[in-house]
Amino acid sequence: MKTWLRLLGVTAVVAMTIGAHPAQATVPPAADGPTATVLHADWSLGEKMTVRGSGWPTGKVSVQICGNNAVNGTADCDGPGTRSFGIGSNGAFAGRVVVGPPPAPCPCVVYVASNFAAQGVTIPITIKDHPIQDGIPTVDPNAGLTTLSLTSSFVRGDWWRDALGISPTRIMTVTITNTGGRPSGAGVVDFTVGKESPPTGFAASISFESIDPGESTSVAAKFAVDSFAYGTYNLLARVTSPAAGGDITEQTSTFPGYLLVGLIAIVLIVDLVWMARVRKRRQMFLDAEADAAEAQARIAQEYARSAAAAEAATALWAAREADHSEAIELAAAEAAEAFMALIASEHSGPGSVQTEPPAVDYGADTDHVWAPPPPLVD
Repeated sequence: MKTWLRLLGVTAVVAMTIGAHPAQATVPPAADGPTATVLHADWSLGEKMTVRGSGWPTGKVSVQICGNNAVNGTADCDGPGTRSFGIGSNGAFAGRVVVGPPPAPCPCVVYVASNFAAQGVTIPITIKDHPIQDGIPTVDPNAGLTTLSLTSSFVRGDWWRDALGISPTRIMTVTITNTGGRPSGAGVVDFTVGKESPPTGFAASISFESIDPGESTSVAAKFAVDSFAYGTYNLLARVTSPAAGGDITEQTSTFPGYLLVGLIAIVLIVDLVWMARVRKRRQMFLDAEADAAEAQARIAQEYARSAAAAEAATALWAAREADHSEAIELAAAEAAEAFMALIASEHSGPGSVQTEPPAVDYGADTDHVWAPPPPLVD
């Protein structure tokens, strides 16, 4: 008995858990194909619907509310209510649309289609207070009679943006002409840019009103290429309307020439400054070596002259001690020459004046007063 009670309790909990989650309208996933889901299947006009998808190729998807099971394509769909959403890197998207009245009666669907690949799914829904047709959905033989002719042009933005590579801008204008026999219905123009073909980088999405037969309308979008970009880029405008659609591509190129020249100039200036500093330091080193060598030579020369003067003074002292008059005179002359050379080395230079030293008394003997030596005779 207790076992049966436990089983009944578990069954009740499972039933409550399942009932706590709202039902979702979904499309069974095809093999390796995209999927899309909405929260539930029953909707009212003006209600906001969140659509989620996964497994989609890179680019964008268009989401429309359609009647007649969308057997005639976008001709059965609410053109003004069309919304486009970008696909993430994981192939998923999520977006919100307002449930509007499609031009055809139900059975109704949410039509999700890739803007860059021939892939699409439909999600069956019901719309409260919207007409329901009897029988199976009908195919309109005139659905494809509306045709659109597309022409385009583009204008470059500020020249300095291209020259410096700072988000170069372009303005692309698309002229849509209804060359068919019925109104096109309101639609949207999706602009994309990129190096690949077709480009997948989203630029803008602009709506337009229904175009009557023989009439035209123009749609323009301004967008920027990536900074520091170079090379050729494709600009794609994809037109979607209930009756017809199409796309048109332009090409543009950009090259940051001034930026390249500026970088080269900066590198050259830095190199020149660096080389100048290296040369200056090298010259300072060479000058320092020369000054050191000159100082060493001068010190050696002065040392030699000082040694000669000391030697002459020693000889003079020895001669005086021996009281040799001739030796004293000779030693005095040598000492005088040595001291004169020493004084000349200390006072040499521009503007210096060499003077003879005053007479020196070498003792009480006045006969031995120093006098300048006689000039040398060859």
